Amino acid sequence: MLIFTLSIRYLKDHLLEVIRRTVGDEINADDIDFVLTVPAIWSETTKMFMREAAIQLACHLPTFIHLFTPRDRQKITLKLLTSTIKPQFSPEGSNRRQKESKIYAKYVKYLREAASGRRGDVTLAKILRFCTGSEEEPPLGYQIQPTMEFVERQSFLPTGNTCINKMQLTIPVNEEPTEDALFNFFDFAFCNSYFGLQ
Repeated sequence: MLIFTLSIRYLKDHLLEVIRRTVGDEINADDIDFVLTVPAIWSETTKMFMREAAIQLACHLPTFIHLFTPRDRQKITLKLLTSTIKPQFSPEGSNRRQKESKIYAKYVKYLREAASGRRGDVTLAKILRFCTGSEEEPPLGYQIQPTMEFVERQSFLPTGNTCINKMQLTIPVNEEPTEDALFNFFDFAFCNSYFGLQ
């Protein structure tokens, strides 16, 4: 635990040193709100270990304390999810855009079903996690805006890349699956904790 505490302290001190060299001595640690995040895929034990190390550090640096104050989780709504994950459509009027709009409309219909609890274990928070790796928006927002890309391939299973906050939906090359089959692909993808299935 001491090693993690010292590592966090070193990173903080190094950051302050770089800032002071760049801006000058008028900035100190009290002027900065530090945010410590951990990957959503870490186990609870690992998260707790890192939290304890940060709390030990917070005893020496009070600016860290607000990070560990419990706050209510923001409820993920349909409107929030659709405005967070921005679809990247082809130019208006193109044949590809028509296919993208059609599959996106089915995706939004699926989101409505998930939001109302009609898709089993699928929740809007799980869909957000599939794209970003987290079931809630970070306190400071996303560094990389979550996006949705439309690709042509044989499998209709959605894929996610949490490193770049991107979800891929398939547009039909030949034959489009039925709505039930498509929704089953969505269920399978969004209920699993691994990404990039093909």
